Amino acid sequence: MSADHFFVLGATHHTAPIEVRERLAVDAGTAEALRGELASIPGLREFTLVNTCNRVEFYGVATSPSAAVEVQARFCARQRFTAAEFEQFRMSLSGFDAVRHLLEVTAGLDSQMLGETEILGQVKDAYGAAQARGQTGPVLNRVFQKAFQAAKHVRTDTAISSGQVSVANVAVDLALNIFGSLAKTRILLLGAGDIGEKTAKAF
Repeated sequence: MSADHFFVLGATHHTAPIEVRERLAVDAGTAEALRGELASIPGLREFTLVNTCNRVEFYGVATSPSAAVEVQARFCARQRFTAAEFEQFRMSLSGFDAVRHLLEVTAGLDSQMLGETEILGQVKDAYGAAQARGQTGPVLNRVFQKAFQAAKHVRTDTAISSGQVSVANVAVDLALNIFGSLAKTRILLLGAGDIGEKTAKAF
């Protein structure tokens, strides 16, 4: 199967403001139900969902463009978006453009903070979840493994990760710049996800 059958669609911080991304964000229960629905789409051979605070993206391998259209339709129905509303914020790529996008995402080149480190782990988790459910195959396996290898090369062979490029570290630096010493400062941290945990440890 050629790369022309590989696609990505969704919305990111480049295409949608935060209030829209919050509406599009998929919680764990919805994600599980959605994966079950997508598995029944005719012509959708492989797929995974990458869902972070800055992006919700479906990567898939389909035998026809209609399968990708159906992925979007079912996602919109779940999130209570009309097709016209979602089109305003949609990002959609196919073939080698989709491959290039995945490479940029995993390397941190598509992040709000250039070179941030959390995204690689988030993409790996999304891929692992799909793989565990038997929802990946030869194309996704190859493309994602190559993306992970490329991300490693970018981080080891360039200076992209030389600064404070995690959300947790940036939050600490910002707080220090504003308040000075944090020794006697009380901090309220909202959220109990992976990034929240890293931020708590950083403080």
